[in-house]
Amino acid sequence: MAPNLGARVLRSDVIRKRLFEVAPETRLPTSAYTAQVSRHVYQTLRRKAAEALAAGYSVIIDAVSLKPSERQTFATVAEAAGVPFAGIWLEAPPATMDRRLRARRHDASDASPEVLAQQLQQDPGTVEWVRIDAGTGPESRLSAARRALGLR
Repeated sequence: MAPNLGARVLRSDVIRKRLFEVAPETRLPTSAYTAQVSRHVYQTLRRKAAEALAAGYSVIIDAVSLKPSERQTFATVAEAAGVPFAGIWLEAPPATMDRRLRARRHDASDASPEVLAQQLQQDPGTVEWVRIDAGTGPESRLSAARRALGLR
């Protein structure tokens, strides 16, 4: 099968909103962020990624993926589809992440400075993905991502 042009972008934030049948910009209550709901979101991400890969699309999964098991399952989906996998871990100074969160408008993400603080306290374990400094400007981030993917 010839590959399709472009890539399917699967955002955990958008998937979560669809599961609750609300518009992407609608803020969800904290009850939408339980471990059980998050497992369902990641399960849906994996299923949709497998479907898109089977149809010949490339897939970009946009999710926090703080747990090593979450990261590994994405690689497993690619392996099962017989396609290469590249995991990219974006990292930035906490102050930069906080500033960006506060500046977001009309976005599917419900992340707040409080959510960021909770995430920063969690240990992501060993991150074997390519680490990219997301504290830089957009051109630098894009260039680093392209290098990580072997694109020019």
